Amino acid sequence: MTTRVIGLFVILVVVGCKDEVMLQNKNNEPKLVVDGFITNESEPCIIDLSITNDINETKKIPCTGCIVTLFENTGISEILTEIAPGIYSGSEDGIRGTFGKSYKISIITTDEKEYFTEFQEMKEPVEIDSVYAELSSIDIKEYPYTLPGYQFYTTSKQAADKESYFLWKMIETYQYTAEYQPVEIVNSSSTVADYSKLYRCWKTEHVNYFFTGTMTNLAIPKIVHQPLHFVGTDTKRLQERYSVLLKQYSIGSKAYAFWKCVNEQFTTENILFSTQPYNVVGNVKNSNNNKEIVLGNFTVASVTQKRIFLDRPRVIHYYETDCSINYNLDVLRRLSSPVYIIKTTEDQLAAVNEGCINCTSKGGVPTKPEFWID
Repeated sequence: MTTRVIGLFVILVVVGCKDEVMLQNKNNEPKLVVDGFITNESEPCIIDLSITNDINETKKIPCTGCIVTLFENTGISEILTEIAPGIYSGSEDGIRGTFGKSYKISIITTDEKEYFTEFQEMKEPVEIDSVYAELSSIDIKEYPYTLPGYQFYTTSKQAADKESYFLWKMIETYQYTAEYQPVEIVNSSSTVADYSKLYRCWKTEHVNYFFTGTMTNLAIPKIVHQPLHFVGTDTKRLQERYSVLLKQYSIGSKAYAFWKCVNEQFTTENILFSTQPYNVVGNVKNSNNNKEIVLGNFTVASVTQKRIFLDRPRVIHYYETDCSINYNLDVLRRLSSPVYIIKTTEDQLAAVNEGCINCTSKGGVPTKPEFWID
């Protein structure tokens, strides 16, 4: 089995897996970047178009005002709507991916350049058999005795075709709490009861890694014990309860080669490229200039998914609070600004900032997700 891993936020600017573009500080010619998926899920097709920036800049330049059309090989098509700068989406009742059918896109930019992909067939999905985690630890210089946490894995069901290729993505949701619960609030209209509702939160976000694999070299067409991401105890992710939704995308061989190539560029030891955002040439071409470099990929994939829940592991947790404690309550009470008073583990009264008693300050929400299982 071939396994690949890469952070979603790093895709480096190259011509291919072996040929690298010579980067110049100011004269690098802008290039179109395409990031798009169509799947058999209920969500519409989304295409993200942007233009490469100067290599010294990190800001993304959206490619706006384009005409983006999605085609199905049955003859139907749909013009996508620009729902945000550079983000083009199908409609709620528009085209959805179907196994056995094929899809392509065309793009017309405001300067009348035309781009396209070839039709790609949506493969039959392979079911996930299990998703599971094992207690593990990794070597990180900040933690001299290694960082403990959960290493995640997946095993698939057996496929009908050995020529099967996969892309795995994860969405994590974790339950956590504020650092303290207030016992008194001074100089504020808010009450202790108000903040009791802001003690526990849930936060959902995409895991910053994806993985690829293939069954082509396996005697039995089944993925077994495929490593996924690692979650350490250095954040609040494992403070109380953690859930991950694994999405297994069945993709074609060319899409697999693209994502594999991305990973190979990411792991390069070339110092020049190690600090640059990467992109890889994919399946989008200029209709009138086949020599133009177009970065990114339009991927056609069928999806299966599975969710698991894990409780706080019984290991050392290295998460450190950023709350500062102030014991000068007499002085603070005379001020006009709000004072949030808590009781420390030493049974002393002290003041903290508002974020220490409000779990939403860490980006979560105090509403339990509908899918959550306690």
